Amino acid sequence: MARLEIEGLRFAVIHETGPTSGRETRADAAFPDVDVLVFGHSHIPWDSTTPKGLRLLNPGSPTDRRRQPRCTFLTLTVEAGALRDLTFVDPADSCATAGQEVRASAISREPRRRSTR
Repeated sequence: MARLEIEGLRFAVIHETGPTSGRETRADAAFPDVDVLVFGHSHIPWDSTTPKGLRLLNPGSPTDRRRQPRCTFLTLTVEAGALRDLTFVDPADSCATAGQEVRASAISREPRRRSTR
């Protein structure tokens, strides 16, 4: 698990939260001192707020959509202790510059070659 505070907002990042059923209750109990919990494992985009106010986010996956209609990653801004501009981005969206950059760097399966110069 990783923890980070940005502009007063307390983040934790973990691999998984377990089954969907009961997720909010488990997260509230396990992370009482966190404002935003980012998790993965399922590759399924998720954005919810628990009864105690904990924000749960799963960015999905830019490379493996697992039963989802599209691949995704998540962008957001932290400003004055609050989340702003939270967006699930489809890396294949040719209209999004960020999506094009992700497609080129993260999805490429080719190994990066060192320059011979």
